[in-house]
Amino acid sequence: MRLGNQDPLWHDGEFAVPEDRTAYPRSADQRLEDRVGVSAQAGFFTGPGAAAYQAALLREINQRAAARPHDGQAAYAVCRGDREVLATPNELLLRAERLDDATRQLLVELGFDVTAAVDALGGRVKVIRANPGLEPDRLDEVLLVLQSRGIPASLNHLTPLGPWAKGQGGPEPTDGVARVAPPQVGGDPLVAVIDTGVNTEGRGDDWLAGLQNDGNKDLLDVFGDDQELDFAAGHGTFVAGVVQQVAPAAPIRVYKALNSDGMGSEVAVAEAIVQAAADGAKVVNLSLGTRTLDDQPPVAIDVALEVIPADVVVVAAAGNYGDERPVWPAAFRQVVSVAALSATGQGSPWSTRGFWVDLSVVGEGIVSTYVQGQESAIIDPYPDTFPVAGWAVWSGTSFAAPQVAGLIARLMLAENLSAPEALQRVSAVGVRRPDFGRALRILPGT
Repeated sequence: MRLGNQDPLWHDGEFAVPEDRTAYPRSADQRLEDRVGVSAQAGFFTGPGAAAYQAALLREINQRAAARPHDGQAAYAVCRGDREVLATPNELLLRAERLDDATRQLLVELGFDVTAAVDALGGRVKVIRANPGLEPDRLDEVLLVLQSRGIPASLNHLTPLGPWAKGQGGPEPTDGVARVAPPQVGGDPLVAVIDTGVNTEGRGDDWLAGLQNDGNKDLLDVFGDDQELDFAAGHGTFVAGVVQQVAPAAPIRVYKALNSDGMGSEVAVAEAIVQAAADGAKVVNLSLGTRTLDDQPPVAIDVALEVIPADVVVVAAAGNYGDERPVWPAAFRQVVSVAALSATGQGSPWSTRGFWVDLSVVGEGIVSTYVQGQESAIIDPYPDTFPVAGWAVWSGTSFAAPQVAGLIARLMLAENLSAPEALQRVSAVGVRRPDFGRALRILPGT
């Protein structure tokens, strides 16, 4: 694929998977039909009603979480001017070494209970909770006071998935023929997928075989008592399927750090990163992320990245905000940030971009494994029903990142490379694009 001036649009060489060699080939007519759904998905990301939809969705998520307090994650929208992020109620994060006597006294004066501080990440991070009654906007005021004293702190950000990150409109069913699944690979993980978990129940095609266990199962319908898929159900299953398509011989392990409505705290994600590295994973995929009020890095994930070995490569989605503000963890220098392209290689207008983006691959209309169930009308105004062992077509940087994670793993196995060496090989061939890093094609999209 080339522009009129014959400049290369992207690298379309040895890493690309042709449509007729994908894991789930579709007919030309099916691809055209799928394109209608993909166009709608792209339109929902940054459409004029996106903000109002997110506000209504947050109210619904919190109502559902209140009804299931042991399973749900309450979320506060914390604002600074026109900036808004989601965070766990009444919590701040500090590096443990910064919680000295003077800081403790200051936090007490600001309305926090330092005697109830909770250790996270092996004691390297302290979770400080406010006394009852603190208003959400006060959290940012406290942050500003701490930062003015030179004390780095952050909210316990939530890293929301599903409709919060992608707008109204979810995946769409697609019709094709699944190729024979790769053989199940045991042993220590090479690739870790940190997400909503995975659900393989009822799959008769053997894709994702062996990936589900008691600790990482995506339960699909925990909230709402409505017999419908939860708001982010199937997200981790889809992401894991992308990795497996690109790296069929790679041992994959899925870690559940977010619930099936797509909510998980920064601390939970950070601890999953550390655990995955301890388990032996050399490539960690994070199809999630958050912005921060001041565009500064969040504390817990910053600490996690310091803790893991240098030979572990972390890959993260750049975000779906359509602007250049950094999204974390993708914006960390030691993380491989992946933006999204359209199926024809153009930078997707809804994809977050910027000088901090490293790579970009197709993120519109990716096809992967999905779960059985009835979609919620809150997610899609025309809800779909997904069959057992179904496949779906979906869009988002969430599905660009795992292509890169899978490619790194594939090169490691094929050429006996370390993860950093494989990343260097991938980065060397991409075509440099302003604000989209180096562009290349892996899976074809729609």
